[in-house]
Parts: sequence; structure tokens; C-alpha cells
Amino acid sequence: MYSKKELLALALPQLPKNRSSAVFRAKSIDYIVRSKLAMRGKLLIVAIFDREAVQNGFSLPVAVVFHTKSEYITLLRKDGERVWKNSRIRHALHLYPRYQSEQPVVCYNRMDEKRIRSFFPERVRYDWESDDVLTLISRYQTDLLDVRNRARKKKRAAQVDCAMKIVPKLPKVFDNWLDRQPLKKSRYVYYRRFGKKKAMCFCTHCKKDFVMETKLPTHNQSGVCQSCGSGVIYKAEGISRKVSDKVYTAIVQRLRNGEYLLRFFHVYREFGEHYRNHKTTFHEDGRLFFTADGTITGQYKHGHSSFTGRYGWYPTKDTITGENITWSVCLGMYMYTENVWFRDAWLYPYNVHSMLEKLGLNFGIQSFLRGKPVNVTTTLLQSIR
Repeated sequence: MYSKKELLALALPQLPKNRSSAVFRAKSIDYIVRSKLAMRGKLLIVAIFDREAVQNGFSLPVAVVFHTKSEYITLLRKDGERVWKNSRIRHALHLYPRYQSEQPVVCYNRMDEKRIRSFFPERVRYDWESDDVLTLISRYQTDLLDVRNRARKKKRAAQVDCAMKIVPKLPKVFDNWLDRQPLKKSRYVYYRRFGKKKAMCFCTHCKKDFVMETKLPTHNQSGVCQSCGSGVIYKAEGISRKVSDKVYTAIVQRLRNGEYLLRFFHVYREFGEHYRNHKTTFHEDGRLFFTADGTITGQYKHGHSSFTGRYGWYPTKDTITGENITWSVCLGMYMYTENVWFRDAWLYPYNVHSMLEKLGLNFGIQSFLRGKPVNVTTTLLQSIR
């Protein structure tokens, strides 16, 4: 966009000196629009006059829009002073009434209409032939704003992705730990009876088949696998359709820059018709960066943005001060809310001792953090402070 000094030096569109036309006396008309091209056709100037003020002898426009193909700025006159606005013209003039019947009536001649419509791309003119010129300008500005926002969000996303490069990999035994601790109760023996006192069984933990001949199980009964000795729940093949288990986990890791990272996961294990090949998946929900003195330096959540079409990490503005911080995600007509930072989670235990030592914490909280789901965020950050 040209400088404000250059724009102020340009001659503005004027109303005709002879104002005997009925347009200036019609109370149904709110605004009169005049236009001209400048800078060798690269700049469109649209002057907006208040009809009632013009009738009372005020000849200056209430707003002037300076528009190029990719940028715009509006000059307003308020209480005798110039005010520059980068907002869209309808926002600048507060022309967003609640009801369609309250829409302002805009008057312009055919020459101005042709000049304004021809300034914008043909695809825009084709879709908006029925709109008045102020609506046309405002919608085109909305498109430019969307492009600008997408570019800004894309740049911000690239910065976030760059910051995430220092995040270390998960330990190699992380998957095994999930099966041994958080998902310890997600073990089942599927059985199918045959004969009078026999049942063919399959253990989802040791993945072995065996035959039970005594104390035949019942559906949803707790027991012990005869093959591996693990605690299990019995599931009848003909009755059990789908079983889903979900747990929350977390891990603390040290970064190359000397900071620490608290990572949050939710873990799913699902059993269906193909229970012999059950699926275990885990997804990372949040990342909390903090220093050795407990100062939070960054907080990010993972999700999808329908605006940018991107699936990845996004910085959040949550204030980590209590257990009321939630993460709201709009899924169509439904609002899904989940507490990420303060939910109870299983903490990966094998590096807890070294992390507490580096943070200078009392090892008394080690037993509290191990072996059960706890509020990891509160326990760690309050202990540091």
C-alpha cells in the first residue's frame, strides 16, 4: 500500500456542485458513493458521503477507501479529525445491522458501479453481481483478510514446528511400559465353550490358546490366565462385540537447551471381532515446556484446524493456575471439552529419579508419582516452587 502522505496528496472523488437531484433529498438513502482510479489504474479510491450531512451542506466524505488489488486502508473523519482504519469498510463504518431490513441504502451512478466492479477480478464480479458496491468491497476485503490470516497462521505453524525439533524421541521401552503398567487391566481371555465342560480360550496378553476343563468362566468374570498367570477378564465370543480401554499417560524429559518438557498422552486399546490382533494406539495431546525453577516457557496442544486445514501443534493461551483449565474442540454441532493439563495420568517411571535430582526436588514425591495415575502437572510444578 502507498504511504499515507501519498494518499492524502491525491484528489478525492467529489459530489457534483449542483445538488438539485432528488437523490440528495431522498430520506430512504443513507450513503452516496463516488469513485475514481489513481496511480495509473492501480489504486481505486471510493468516497462515501452521508446523504443527510450532504443535504445540510457538509461536502466532505465520512470515509474514503483506498484499495489496491491486494491491500486496503480507510480514512475516516470523526469529530473533525482524520482516523486511519485497516479494518474492512463495513466494520469501519459499523454497517453490520442485526436484520436484513436494516441494511443501509447506498446510492451510486452506473459509471461508479462499472468502475468499482471492473477493478476486482472477474470471478468476484461474476459471483457478486447482485450485491451493492459496498458489500462487494467488504466481501473482497474479507477474502484478502482470509489469505492474510492463512499466511500468518502458516508462518506461526512453521515457527512452532521448528521449535518442536528439539523434542527428544520417546524411550524405546515406552511401548512395553504401557502394556505392563497403564494397560495392565486391559487383558482379556476370550472363550468359546464346546462339549459340556470344556472351553477353548485365547489370552490377549500372552497370545496363547488353551483349553479349560474345570471351573468354566462366565462373561465379564475376573480371573487368572492358566497360560501366563496374568490377571484377566473373561469375555464370551458370542456376547462380547467391542471392548475399548483408555488411559492417560505422561513423561518428563530434559531438552538440549537445559529446559524440561512434560508430555501428555491418551492411550487406546481396542478389542473387536479380531481380538487376536487387537490395536493399541497412543496420541500426544499436550506439551508443557518449563525451566528448572518451574517457569512455564511454552504450552502447546495437538489438533486440527479447519481454518488452515493443518493437523499439528498449536500454542495455547491457557493460564496454568488451577484445575479449571480445559481444552474445547468444536466437532460439528458438538462441543468436546477435555482437561489436558490437570487430568490424572500415569507418569513414565524409569527416569523419574534422575529428573527429580536435576530439578532439586524432594524424592519423597517419587513414590507418589509412581505406580498410579496422579495429577502430574500440579505435583511437579508445586514441588518446584
